[in-house]
Amino acid sequence: MIDYIMSLAGVLMSYALVPQVVRGFRRREGVVVVQTALLTTIGMATMTVCGFTLGLYWSVGVWGATTALWGCLLWQRIRYAPSREV
Repeated sequence: MIDYIMSLAGVLMSYALVPQVVRGFRRREGVVVVQTALLTTIGMATMTVCGFTLGLYWSVGVWGATTALWGCLLWQRIRYAPSREV
């Protein structure tokens, strides 16, 4: 039962990120701070691995998707960041 509840929470988190990722690709901009995207991607990847070791396979699938979305936000920030000229 806990696997389904945690999966539902993960689905909501992923759903909330989709518009941000799509907007970033359409406008070619990265609006999330690198530190936020990096640490969240690492944290979600860790939760995915831990969930796998606990046998929470529904949650692992959803958390993996959320990890990928945060990874996209990180990539957008790095790729589309304006160059800083000194």
